[in-house]
Amino acid sequence: MEAMVESLNTEKFLKFWEEKFKDPTCEMCGSKEWGIDETLGKLTPFIPATENITFPGPPQINGSLGLVVVFCENCGNVKSISRKTIDSWLQEREK
Repeated sequence: MEAMVESLNTEKFLKFWEEKFKDPTCEMCGSKEWGIDETLGKLTPFIPATENITFPGPPQINGSLGLVVVFCENCGNVKSISRKTIDSWLQEREK
């Protein structure tokens, strides 16, 4: 199993965000001001996985799926983005 890309930082995450989220308007309140979980999915949070579900590739840790949490600064709406997806995107660009 591959490890998470350790080089993920706020700058790289923002490039991912800008490419993938063409209209970053909060669907709850209309704000465009977002905050980022500073751990960038390295520590927490994790969504528990059941024994019947497998997640191929990184970042599976003891049956959990690593996430980067992004939240609306105005209303608190939360988006969870798979660290695996971000890492795959970074690996493609670093080739």
